[in-house]
Amino acid sequence: LKVLRHEVAHDDVVRRRFHREAEAVSRLKHPNTVTTFDFGETPEGLLFIAMEYIEGVSLDEVIENEEKLPTARAVRIARQIALSLAEAHEKGIVHRDVKPHNIMLTSFDGREDFVKVLDFGVAKLMAVDSDLTTTGATFGTPEYMSPEQVQSKDIDQRSDLYALGVILYQMLTGAPPFTGNSAVTVALSHVRQRPPAIRDRSDVPRPLLGLVKRLLAKDPRDRPQSAGELAAELEQVEGKMVAWEGRHETSRIFRNMAGAMTSGWLTPVTLLVVVV
Repeated sequence: LKVLRHEVAHDDVVRRRFHREAEAVSRLKHPNTVTTFDFGETPEGLLFIAMEYIEGVSLDEVIENEEKLPTARAVRIARQIALSLAEAHEKGIVHRDVKPHNIMLTSFDGREDFVKVLDFGVAKLMAVDSDLTTTGATFGTPEYMSPEQVQSKDIDQRSDLYALGVILYQMLTGAPPFTGNSAVTVALSHVRQRPPAIRDRSDVPRPLLGLVKRLLAKDPRDRPQSAGELAAELEQVEGKMVAWEGRHETSRIFRNMAGAMTSGWLTPVTLLVVVV
């Protein structure tokens, strides 16, 4: 149950925006998106949203405890986030605050690391009435804000994809590409600096490195243009990785067998075939 701060809820513009955003979020039904059951006002005038309770751990905690995640796991998590965002974007909703803290990992139908994207509460419809839009307002967390978001420019779904690129980078390296002592320093880095190259990860395939680079492009036109497109690319990467791991495992088994033969651990067996 989330309740809007009392001092904010008395603003008529905020109340109207809340109802619009809550209604939009309640239409999201993708399995990788937290379900909103109800929203409204209490008799005392408090604005609330009632959502499903998720038993699990946040991606933020996972990264803090494990730092660099296995590549296949990182890709699997990123693909599910992209699928959640794809439905929201198709319905005109930009999350604006995609970050590990807003990603829960739970178990579902025997599957581990099942993603639930939380907190579309600061999202806005891309086509809301002008009188309900605060011009120049900036939402988000500095480490995950796109360059256009930092500069208070108009943003669309590609800003969320930039944030997902930061998360994927962080899952592979253990830290977001830009950090600093102040929010301003971090925010400006997204605009002015190139992200450091991903190093010391020989298990990260080139297509994935290229995809992360495109997601973190300064110009939105250089990024994947939709979350659905991104999810499809991640699925291709995941499939190729599974095939590569299968070939690698087969090769490892044959190498072990060959080593056992040459080391004398296996006793040669002669097969006598009698043809009648």
